[in-house]
Amino acid sequence: MKRGTLPKTDLARALAEIVGPEHVLADDDQRHEYAFDAYVLWRLAESDGEETPLPDVAVRPGATNEVQAMVRLANDRGTPIVPYGGGTGVMGAAAPVRGGIVVDLRRMARLRYVSPEGLVAQVEAGRRLGDLDAELGRHGLMLGHDPWSQPIATVGGAISTDGVGYLAAGYGSMGEQVLGLEAVLPGGELLEAKKVSLAAGVSPHRLLIGAEGVFGIITAATIKVFPAPEERSVHAIDFPSFESGFRAILAMRQRGVSLSMLDYSEEPLAKGDGAILYFAIDGFRESVAVHRDAALRLCSEHGGRDLGREAADRFWEDRHESADRWTERIAGGRRNARVAARQPRPFDYLHLAVPADEVLAFRGWCRERLAAEGVDIAEVAIWGRPDLFSLVIVGAEVSGGGKRSLSALSEQLIRRAQEMGGTMEYCHGVGLKLQHLMGQELGGGMDALRALKRALDPNGIMNPGKLGLT
Repeated sequence: MKRGTLPKTDLARALAEIVGPEHVLADDDQRHEYAFDAYVLWRLAESDGEETPLPDVAVRPGATNEVQAMVRLANDRGTPIVPYGGGTGVMGAAAPVRGGIVVDLRRMARLRYVSPEGLVAQVEAGRRLGDLDAELGRHGLMLGHDPWSQPIATVGGAISTDGVGYLAAGYGSMGEQVLGLEAVLPGGELLEAKKVSLAAGVSPHRLLIGAEGVFGIITAATIKVFPAPEERSVHAIDFPSFESGFRAILAMRQRGVSLSMLDYSEEPLAKGDGAILYFAIDGFRESVAVHRDAALRLCSEHGGRDLGREAADRFWEDRHESADRWTERIAGGRRNARVAARQPRPFDYLHLAVPADEVLAFRGWCRERLAAEGVDIAEVAIWGRPDLFSLVIVGAEVSGGGKRSLSALSEQLIRRAQEMGGTMEYCHGVGLKLQHLMGQELGGGMDALRALKRALDPNGIMNPGKLGLT
């Protein structure tokens, strides 16, 4: 039998010998549940009436040695293998575009150890972020990663996309909180995580952060954890213009004001002029008071108006509301959710990093370019740091050709950000949406990544069709 031609029934049987038959999912409805993540935009083929690729089988391992055995089987057969967490990724990184085995890691969810003294924890990849944060809270600690999807998303998925959450201003991206990784490499070898910081010299752990499973399957992570703050002060400030609020953000940065959360946006289609800044400050009461007073003074100096405690608390309490809506949407199955999510008007979201001193110029260029094409801006936002710039753009109600035109326009905005010394995505990873642009993102670095991919994964089994590597 040729490599990669193992019949689906034989593949399921071989996997059942590893994890038990109850953890092998092979009927059509089950396979559809693993055919895509939260990437519901019109870019995916199904939106144009084409079939979405299905995995041959989905498997739920319960231990690292089971993942090793599955990877060895896949490597021997030349069968693609794709890691899967909570399925909340919005770029299509977990979509099995070439079929094969989807590895659902959510049974592997143990908190292996936590050290309140060392501010370190080791946790398995399938642990939900919200569950982990709640468990850490019982030790007087907190998780530093708090995305919209926290109730659903998993540790492994967040690391594999190097996700950015609400607390990125103070605690960094998920990848920046990683001290070491346990991972199964393409040949089944195990990369083991230490209980301290990353290894001396060149660290292979770093290769897996943001790599979407193309170099191996993360099974556990040693991460930084943080003391729960004595006080968290959350504020909502209304500004008369985007420019005035952005200059207040720059002033806070220049003066050394320490923010744990920064969420700033204008929504011209929703409320016209003006923009709202939500920010939080964590720490000891005395420190919070000093930084809060400085932040409020600088906001006021730039025309900001405090919207009061109720508006701030409402934002903080509702920050995971999107996860609740997503859970409701997929309650009847992800295939049905995809159909329900189709939009009458094409839209796109862009999360671009642009040098902070170029943000206002870039925003102006985008406004002119989009207006010339008759495309509306639904939202402009800064998230976490002043150089992290987001756009939501909406085209007219058009046919498929118009959708492709909006895609081409998005790529013009991306190229402009790159020309200014920025990057095409800071928040959600690359996935299917941006993998065709990796060459222009990395330039000559793509050759180095492709060489690493060939050396580590000569049979090309690890999440093929991602990062532009295969």
